[in-house]
Amino acid sequence: NEEKEHGEENSALQKENRELKDQIKELKLDVRIEKDALEKKTNLLHFVREREMKTKDKVNDLEKIQADLEKEVSTLKGEKEDLLKMKEDMEKSKEKMDKQKEEMEKIRKEKLELSMKKWRRLEKRSWNYR
Repeated sequence: NEEKEHGEENSALQKENRELKDQIKELKLDVRIEKDALEKKTNLLHFVREREMKTKDKVNDLEKIQADLEKEVSTLKGEKEDLLKMKEDMEKSKEKMDKQKEEMEKIRKEKLELSMKKWRRLEKRSWNYR
């Protein structure tokens, strides 16, 4: 009788032992699944942070380039204004030179006419003396 009880107790303990082992296997599997999920999330977080840092660096680089370009645009605007002023001054100088040229041409024509008149008079006189 005692052996029968001892056998039943032993059988019950073995059954309980198998159940506990199965539970441990399931728990180990759950832990491994959770660990894998955590590792994936950690990797994803590192990836996102790395991308964020690269993006931030790129934004800073682009902002610096933008500031440089804005400065260059400002410089070019100033140069453009200077060149437009120079163009305007040159156009005024050209107008003055054109007027002076016209006046000189007028004077030259007048001088030529006077010379021609003088020459004709001299020519007439020379014919008269012949």
